[in-house]
Amino acid sequence: MKKYILTAIALILCHYRSALPQDLSKQVIKLIATKQEYDHYSPWMKKGLQKITMNGCVVGKNLIITSAYSLADVTMIEAVKLGESKKYNVDIIVKDYLCGLALLTVTDKNFFNGLEDSEILPPQKLIGQTCSIYRWDSEGNFREYAAVAINTSLRIYKPNCGVLTHTMATEMEAGGYGEPVYKDDKLAGISTGFDGATKSIVAIGVDTIKRMLDDISDGSYEGMPFFWIQATPLEGDVNLRELLGLEERETGVCIDKIHPLSSGKETLQNGDVILNINGVAIEDSGLYRSPSYGRLNYNGLIYLNHFINDDIHITVVRKSERIPLQFKLKGANLDRMTLSLTPFDSQPEYMVVGGCVFQHLSLGYMKTWGDSWEKQCDRRLLYHYRTKVWDKSDDGRKVVILNRVLPAAVNSGYQDLSSLVLERVNGAVVKNIMELKAAVSSSTGNWLKFDFTGKTSIVLEKKSVLESEDDILRTYRIPSPWYLTPVPGSEQ
Repeated sequence: MKKYILTAIALILCHYRSALPQDLSKQVIKLIATKQEYDHYSPWMKKGLQKITMNGCVVGKNLIITSAYSLADVTMIEAVKLGESKKYNVDIIVKDYLCGLALLTVTDKNFFNGLEDSEILPPQKLIGQTCSIYRWDSEGNFREYAAVAINTSLRIYKPNCGVLTHTMATEMEAGGYGEPVYKDDKLAGISTGFDGATKSIVAIGVDTIKRMLDDISDGSYEGMPFFWIQATPLEGDVNLRELLGLEERETGVCIDKIHPLSSGKETLQNGDVILNINGVAIEDSGLYRSPSYGRLNYNGLIYLNHFINDDIHITVVRKSERIPLQFKLKGANLDRMTLSLTPFDSQPEYMVVGGCVFQHLSLGYMKTWGDSWEKQCDRRLLYHYRTKVWDKSDDGRKVVILNRVLPAAVNSGYQDLSSLVLERVNGAVVKNIMELKAAVSSSTGNWLKFDFTGKTSIVLEKKSVLESEDDILRTYRIPSPWYLTPVPGSEQ
């Protein structure tokens, strides 16, 4: 793959040209985003302020489209047009991490005077073709970078939403911050990631862009549909095909697991073999043939150009019978998931008891091990993460973990413990940080006993916990012993 990318880069004829058609410079917008991320390892803290230069483009009705992930934990956004120095305040209309895109507008609608809407490229194969990436740089210069499309695929964003993306080889030194990609002067994608080692950029394709614009066209944005199954391709497994009752020419994927909040949960069953979706056959490899892009993952038949409440027709083989099924697409109800899979824009809930730092297991916490967190993280937590990601939480149940123990006299002997899953407090099961706080506060005995998975326990004297609280908070500069997400209309 790396050799392929380098070969593609060699075909690029120029790094950039400073003089570009005026109509494109009127479509691309410079964005200045000020961000401050929450620290999921020390959940009472925020990291330092970060200011990044982004780009986007005008797509009609005073809207600017750009990358959502570049706006995670953003505190302020400003817009600049046509290389001018004046900055305009920006409002977020939609920021959808499930599709990777955001729609913005500018408070002062005079900002859009003199600007032009981008025309969207019809869906088509781009592999091997040269596109152009445009952006306004920090000095106010309009830049063009050639980019050769080397791959098109369906990328799955957590929690399991399929987005068509193009990987492009380019000579840009940095990017992936919402720069628009054009082909024949028409919008072909929005950049959302950059790999400096291979000099390649990832751009979200026009299908997702059009889907978002169509969704919001009535003034209300419903969001991405949610379809999450785990399925096994049947390629080359003759015995499994015979066991499932498939005929010689039938192809498909076998459902192993269905998320309890997924569309089709009440209709599909484990062991069903999906032969086709909306009449389009699925290959044994788990791919289907898209008329616009070639072979794509079968999830594209759900996510590309479909909306919440759309009817989906699926034919399955169940116990050797061919059964036509139908269900409606529904949205992702993130509040009912046991684990938080979009760890942005809100402070993690936590509680410090006798120097023991408790919080909820989340994707944000797992990422404190770095970009390669699945290889570097604590294996016990990885097991719980991979298991609980399939659970729903109608009763507010979360996975409460012991992050670490802040050394203090009150917790002597326990200071090396970390990354443990809490099961009980004084013998009672606690479902979340709120119940942990209630259990500690209502305890009437002399001791606080915390039991963790793996038969590990911490026992603290309650009197010492109370007496040491102010000193621990002062020593480790913790503003409060706990934080709970405020309930609308109430006070903590």
